[in-house]
Amino acid sequence: MTLAAICRAVSPLPGLSRSGDITPAAVDAFIAEYREATGLPGVAVAVTKGTEIIHAAGHGETASGEPVTADTSMAVASVSKSFPPWKADQPRC
Repeated sequence: MTLAAICRAVSPLPGLSRSGDITPAAVDAFIAEYREATGLPGVAVAVTKGTEIIHAAGHGETASGEPVTADTSMAVASVSKSFPPWKADQPRC
């Protein structure tokens, strides 16, 4: 649920570039605000456009206190069940 909420909320970011693309700085700022508001201890984020990775970063720390990076492995368990329905209602770019 948290991932879906973040993904949906990123669309109307105020940090759009002139081309209408979301900037890495805007994503990082949104994630920082979201973590502070929700108490989310850590999250790894990747933004893609087609097959290209536009931005990848880690924020916060793991349960063991290690910094989260873009390469930190995360347990997703049943969270992944929400991906197909979420993707189905998104317009194609």
